[in-house]
Amino acid sequence: AFSAGGDLSGGFVDDPLPRHAERGALAELFRTMRAVPKPIVARVNGAALGGGFGLAVAADITIAREDARMGTPEIDLGLWPMMISAVLVRAMPQKTLLDMMMTGRIITAAEAVDLGLVTRAVAADELDEEVETVTESLLAKSPAALALGKSAFSAMHDLDLDTALDLLQAGLTATAMTEDGQEGVTAFLDKRAPDWKGR
Repeated sequence: AFSAGGDLSGGFVDDPLPRHAERGALAELFRTMRAVPKPIVARVNGAALGGGFGLAVAADITIAREDARMGTPEIDLGLWPMMISAVLVRAMPQKTLLDMMMTGRIITAAEAVDLGLVTRAVAADELDEEVETVTESLLAKSPAALALGKSAFSAMHDLDLDTALDLLQAGLTATAMTEDGQEGVTAFLDKRAPDWKGR
């Protein structure tokens, strides 16, 4: 499994109030994933359920085995997928999400690709090769452009169009001011590979 979700043993429901603060750890992880400047690639090698489903969807690029199963089965335990709702509602159609949450329906990796939750679904024996191909591609890109671009992409999500355009205009100027931006344009004009500095 990639992740079967939260650990329900050890008093998850026995003494819920004292454990309230520790339940915020997943929220902090989602915030960190959004803020970290490096791309995050999820390698989903099996079931991604509950919190594990949210984690897979929160990654920037998600590559899953074709036979991976994903979903929100919490309702079958008398619970609700509260923490991952904030991630999932921004990633998929609300009616489909509510259906999954209310019924506990599990989806295939192909359905997850169709919903935009998974980037690619590949055969089990191709998973490692696909992840390596993607990560090598990312490593060949400008770290500065990836960091600024990821930040702008996340920030514009909840903005109105005019505010988003203003933010992106500033972002374009910021990338043009980086050493990597200047090196990339120069390398293109010189017809050579760029030498990224990450600045």
